[in-house]
Amino acid sequence: MNFIKNNWKGILVCLLISVPSWFFGKLFPIVGGAVTAIIVGMVVAIFWKKRDGFDDGIKFT
Repeated sequence: MNFIKNNWKGILVCLLISVPSWFFGKLFPIVGGAVTAIIVGMVVAIFWKKRDGFDDGIKFT
């Protein structure tokens, strides 16, 4: 239960990035969902500076 308390926020953020990226990858198979998720994650990381409670879940995923 402690694992879930520590990591749920980061896992949720990764899920919120990956699901739309997966759908976008289905629409544009040449680019793919993985490339889209990487680009979106890079853009989010540039603008999102205060992620203290999210790092453990992001590192886990």
